[in-house]
Amino acid sequence: MISGIAQIAFGIIIAFVKNPKINNILYYTGTFGNALAAFKFIFVRLFTPSFSPEGTQVDELDYNGIITLTIEILMRFCLCLS
Repeated sequence: MISGIAQIAFGIIIAFVKNPKINNILYYTGTFGNALAAFKFIFVRLFTPSFSPEGTQVDELDYNGIITLTIEILMRFCLCLS
């Protein structure tokens, strides 16, 4: 939810900035932030997080979970590319 609100706010800021140089910097910052979020998403799903309260992976991987994770990862990468 917070990530979605941040994306909307970032899009509104980009829409109102008229300077091409600042706009370009904002595009690269957004792309880097989305790539970092995608990396974090994949890392947490594949490896045990450092401060996990259970000390286990976030999701157990079964057939349905693998399909769901694949779709979520593809959506994150599409967000990085846009």
